[in-house]
Amino acid sequence: KLLNNKKIVSKLDIEILSASKWLADQARSSALFKNKIIHDVPLGVNEKIFKPVDNEAIKKLRERYKIDEDCRVISFGASNISEKRKGYSYLVESLENLQKRHKINRDKIILLTAGKLERKININFKHVHMGFLKNEKDLASFYQLSDLYISPTIEDSGPLMVNQAIMCGTPAVAFDIGVAQDLIINNKTGYKAKIKNSLDLANGIISILQQNNANYQKMR
Repeated sequence: KLLNNKKIVSKLDIEILSASKWLADQARSSALFKNKIIHDVPLGVNEKIFKPVDNEAIKKLRERYKIDEDCRVISFGASNISEKRKGYSYLVESLENLQKRHKINRDKIILLTAGKLERKININFKHVHMGFLKNEKDLASFYQLSDLYISPTIEDSGPLMVNQAIMCGTPAVAFDIGVAQDLIINNKTGYKAKIKNSLDLANGIISILQQNNANYQKMR
């Protein structure tokens, strides 16, 4: 079957568009597309909606969603939060590590989630669930009121949420996969953790939460 596919594809006058360098590398190493021209074309984000906002706007957003001003907000979203490839289990493990290894004050941390939530998230932190976000403006607000966005996905050509978070000035912590390889620069736009390593994911979270205000504002 592979030989047949290779024969068919070899005769096609096609070029490949990839949404990330990681995905392009997959195509370049594949039997089907390695001899084709491959372009890296990052996913587009509407810069008129996904953009940084000032502290006063952040304060109003937190008031709207009843989130304490002095709490640090870690956000996570997916169409289905418990989907295995989106890394739900690594998210939970990394938050547990925050409390155990870094002795962080759990009363000052809020996990903010968006998407389909089939069951309660079993963590010792405050949790605010925004449900399905109806439009891009609400999605932008989700990032803008967050101190950092976490993407524990272990199998993804994106996700686009990393692009959107960074465009909103929100540092992103993610496994070294998909668009994270293109967009996340450690200690500048976020933190890239070793794949499937929840300890390193926690290290990334704490490295951003412990930034002094000047450095954090520079990251934003």
